[in-house]
Formats: sequence, structure tokens, C-alpha cells
Amino acid sequence: MPDVFHWLGIDRIDEFVSMSNMKHDAMVRQGISIGTRTEIPHDLVPADAQVEISAKRAAGYFSAEEKAVPRDLSAVKGRGITDF
Repeated sequence: MPDVFHWLGIDRIDEFVSMSNMKHDAMVRQGISIGTRTEIPHDLVPADAQVEISAKRAAGYFSAEEKAVPRDLSAVKGRGITDF
């Protein structure tokens, strides 16, 4: 992933909007400095994606919130199989 940034001549990102530690760590290891790390804003995550985003936070993805514990995840509900 950092190859494209190097190709474009980017060596610094002021605000990195991603929750992925893999993306962040790859950029930093390749010498691209990251100023502020920002998680994806809550209002941009659709209601039916809350299950996935909560699981990612619990798995250790970057978040300003505290890491969720498994019992907290049982309250998160996605859409039903017939709700398309």
C-alpha cells in the first residue's frame, strides 16, 4: 500500500482517517509520517454496519473509545436476513 504514496511523492499525512493498524503500521514502516490518527466518524457508519465496526474495535482496531469486551458485543444488532 505505501508504494502508491511513494510514487505520488507523499511522505507525510497530516490526518490519517483509518482504523486499520495494518495500514498505519505499513505506512510508518515505509517512512511516511502520520500526524493525527482519526477513526471513522460514527455518523458515517451505517446502522447495519455497527456489528462489523464493533467487532473490529474489539479486535484491536484503532478507536478513541475503550476496547469492547465480548459481553458488550451481544447488545449490537445488525439487520435481519430479510431486511434488504
